[in-house]
Amino acid sequence: MSETDDRVPGRSIYLSVSQLYNLRLACRPIWESYGNVFLVGSVLKRPNFRDVDIRCMIEDEVYYAMFPQSKGVRETKGGGNEFLHPRLLLLNVSISSWLASVMASKLEIDFQFQRMSHANDVYGADHHTRVPIGLRYLTVEEEDARR
Repeated sequence: MSETDDRVPGRSIYLSVSQLYNLRLACRPIWESYGNVFLVGSVLKRPNFRDVDIRCMIEDEVYYAMFPQSKGVRETKGGGNEFLHPRLLLLNVSISSWLASVMASKLEIDFQFQRMSHANDVYGADHHTRVPIGLRYLTVEEEDARR
Protein backbone atom coordinates (compact mmCIF):
# COMPACT_ATOMS: atom_id res chain seq x y z
CA MET A 1 0.00 0.00 0.00
CA SER A 2 1.36 3.36 -0.99
CA GLU A 3 2.15 5.97 1.63
CA THR A 4 1.34 8.73 -0.86
CA ASP A 5 -1.12 11.44 -0.12
CA ASP A 6 -4.23 10.64 -2.19
CA ARG A 7 -6.55 13.23 -0.67
CA VAL A 8 -9.87 13.89 -2.28
CA PRO A 9 -10.43 17.66 -2.57
CA GLY A 10 -12.69 18.88 0.23
CA ARG A 11 -12.24 15.70 2.28
CA SER A 12 -10.06 15.64 5.39
CA ILE A 13 -11.12 12.44 7.19
CA TYR A 14 -11.85 9.20 5.36
CA LEU A 15 -14.43 7.84 7.78
CA SER A 16 -18.16 7.84 7.27
CA VAL A 17 -20.21 10.31 9.29
CA SER A 18 -21.48 7.53 11.57
CA GLN A 19 -17.99 6.05 12.04
CA LEU A 20 -16.57 9.45 12.98
CA TYR A 21 -19.48 10.18 15.33
CA ASN A 22 -19.10 6.81 17.09
CA LEU A 23 -15.33 7.24 17.31
CA ARG A 24 -15.76 10.68 18.88
CA LEU A 25 -18.13 9.25 21.48
CA ALA A 26 -15.85 6.28 22.15
CA CYS A 27 -12.81 8.55 22.62
CA ARG A 28 -14.58 10.92 25.02
CA PRO A 29 -13.71 8.98 28.23
CA ILE A 30 -10.08 8.80 27.11
CA TRP A 31 -10.00 12.56 26.52
CA GLU A 32 -11.68 13.19 29.87
CA SER A 33 -9.15 10.91 31.59
CA TYR A 34 -5.94 12.04 29.88
CA GLY A 35 -6.69 14.86 27.41
CA ASN A 36 -4.92 15.35 24.09
CA VAL A 37 -6.42 12.51 22.05
CA PHE A 38 -5.87 12.82 18.31
CA LEU A 39 -6.85 11.08 15.12
CA VAL A 40 -3.65 10.80 13.02
CA GLY A 41 -2.18 8.84 10.14
CA SER A 42 -3.47 7.46 6.87
CA VAL A 43 -7.18 7.91 7.65
CA LEU A 44 -6.48 11.64 7.19
CA LYS A 45 -4.62 11.13 3.91
CA ARG A 46 -6.31 8.54 1.74
CA PRO A 47 -9.52 6.56 1.34
CA ASN A 48 -7.71 3.19 1.34
CA PHE A 49 -6.34 3.47 4.89
CA ARG A 50 -5.42 0.21 6.65
CA ASP A 51 -6.29 1.20 10.22
CA VAL A 52 -7.38 4.16 12.29
CA ASP A 53 -4.51 5.63 14.27
CA ILE A 54 -5.39 7.33 17.55
CA ARG A 55 -2.76 8.86 19.79
CA CYS A 56 -3.04 10.11 23.34
CA MET A 57 -0.17 12.54 23.85
CA ILE A 58 0.63 13.07 27.50
CA GLU A 59 3.14 15.25 29.29
CA ASP A 60 6.49 13.56 29.79
CA GLU A 61 6.25 13.59 33.61
CA VAL A 62 2.83 11.92 33.51
CA TYR A 63 4.04 9.41 30.91
CA TYR A 64 7.03 8.42 33.04
CA ALA A 65 4.80 8.16 36.12
CA MET A 66 2.45 5.83 34.22
CA PHE A 67 5.23 3.86 32.52
CA PRO A 68 8.34 4.17 34.73
CA GLN A 69 10.16 1.32 32.98
CA SER A 70 10.21 3.43 29.78
CA LYS A 71 12.52 6.07 31.22
CA GLY A 72 15.87 6.01 29.48
CA VAL A 73 14.78 3.73 26.63
CA ARG A 74 15.46 5.25 23.22
CA GLU A 75 12.29 5.75 21.22
CA THR A 76 12.25 5.20 17.49
CA LYS A 77 10.12 6.86 14.87
CA GLY A 78 8.37 3.65 13.91
CA GLY A 79 7.67 2.65 17.49
CA GLY A 80 8.13 -0.95 18.54
CA ASN A 81 9.55 -0.10 21.96
CA GLU A 82 6.22 -0.80 23.67
CA PHE A 83 7.22 -4.47 23.84
CA LEU A 84 9.83 -3.42 26.39
CA HIS A 85 7.05 -1.91 28.54
CA PRO A 86 4.41 -4.48 29.53
CA ARG A 87 2.05 -1.91 31.07
CA LEU A 88 2.23 0.33 28.01
CA LEU A 89 1.62 -2.62 25.68
CA LEU A 90 -1.29 -3.85 27.79
CA LEU A 91 -2.99 -0.45 27.85
CA ASN A 92 -2.39 0.29 24.15
CA VAL A 93 -3.73 -3.10 23.04
CA SER A 94 -6.63 -3.05 25.51
CA ILE A 95 -7.80 0.42 24.54
CA SER A 96 -7.38 -0.41 20.83
CA SER A 97 -9.54 -3.52 21.27
CA TRP A 98 -12.11 -1.69 23.36
CA LEU A 99 -12.41 1.15 20.83
CA ALA A 100 -12.80 -1.36 17.98
CA SER A 101 -15.56 -3.19 19.86
CA VAL A 102 -17.39 0.04 20.74
CA MET A 103 -17.23 1.10 17.10
CA ALA A 104 -19.24 -2.02 16.11
CA SER A 105 -17.60 -1.95 12.70
CA LYS A 106 -14.75 -3.72 11.00
CA LEU A 107 -12.32 -0.82 11.59
CA GLU A 108 -8.89 -1.72 12.89
CA ILE A 109 -7.94 0.71 15.67
CA ASP A 110 -4.34 1.46 16.64
CA PHE A 111 -4.40 3.38 19.91
CA GLN A 112 -1.12 4.44 21.52
CA PHE A 113 -0.03 6.60 24.42
CA GLN A 114 2.85 8.85 23.38
CA ARG A 115 5.15 11.16 25.27
CA MET A 116 4.22 14.67 24.20
CA SER A 117 7.80 15.80 23.58
CA HIS A 118 8.51 12.71 21.46
CA ALA A 119 5.31 13.17 19.46
CA ASN A 120 6.11 16.83 18.82
CA ASP A 121 9.76 16.19 17.94
CA VAL A 122 9.19 13.26 15.59
CA TYR A 123 5.63 13.86 14.38
CA GLY A 124 5.45 17.67 14.48
CA ALA A 125 2.81 19.71 12.72
CA ASP A 126 4.96 20.34 9.62
CA HIS A 127 4.06 17.06 7.92
CA HIS A 128 1.71 15.25 10.30
CA THR A 129 -1.89 16.34 10.72
CA ARG A 130 -3.64 15.83 14.06
CA VAL A 131 -7.38 16.05 14.56
CA PRO A 132 -8.60 16.27 18.17
CA ILE A 133 -11.12 13.54 18.88
CA GLY A 134 -13.20 12.83 21.97
CA LEU A 135 -13.84 16.43 22.95
CA ARG A 136 -17.15 17.12 24.58
CA TYR A 137 -18.83 20.12 23.06
CA LEU A 138 -20.42 22.56 25.48
CA THR A 139 -24.12 23.23 25.35
CA VAL A 140 -25.20 26.81 24.83
CA GLU A 141 -26.13 26.99 28.52
CA GLU A 142 -22.70 25.69 29.61
CA GLU A 143 -20.96 28.15 27.33
CA ASP A 144 -23.05 31.04 28.67
CA ALA A 145 -22.26 29.98 32.24
CA ARG A 146 -18.53 30.14 31.50
CA ARG A 147 -18.74 33.81 30.47
